[in-house]
Amino acid sequence: MNKFAERLKSLREEKGLSQRALARETGFSQAGIARWESSSQMPTIDTALTLAKYFGVTTDYIVGLSNNFIPTIHTLTLSPIYFDLIQKGEKVLEGRLNDNKRKNFNIGDIIVFLKEPEKRETMKALITARYEFKDFEEMADCLDKNLLGFANSTKEEMVNVYRTIYSHQDELKHGGVVFGIKLV
Repeated sequence: MNKFAERLKSLREEKGLSQRALARETGFSQAGIARWESSSQMPTIDTALTLAKYFGVTTDYIVGLSNNFIPTIHTLTLSPIYFDLIQKGEKVLEGRLNDNKRKNFNIGDIIVFLKEPEKRETMKALITARYEFKDFEEMADCLDKNLLGFANSTKEEMVNVYRTIYSHQDELKHGGVVFGIKLV
């Protein structure tokens, strides 16, 4: 039995649920849950995310990549323009310097965004993906700038926004990281 199968069955049983009850709760079929628990089929990434969220564990935990089952909650500040784009669902990728703080952000963790400057308005997002880049130019070349919140900007303008926040020396030292995010 693979780690995912073991952990899914264990989490389901800890909640006192039958496969049928879990199917009702999550919208998956009982047959699908049985296949995942018997290791005869692996779930999609979206399925693993949904199940991790349902059980309140990290995706790394449920698929067996980590023994840390509690999602870590991270806090980041955002300028109002990007905060609003995320809230409207127009920005689903968040780019940052891949420094020591962000190296600890994992798929399945939660980011609490604070809207600058007052930092009173907040929203939570689930990290659904993580992409690392050697610098902001590589990031701009590889990703859709619309999904990063730069629909009306050139590649150069987008890179320059990051370089006004982070020093070029830090960019070369740490590189960039982009998180796929989904509001929760």
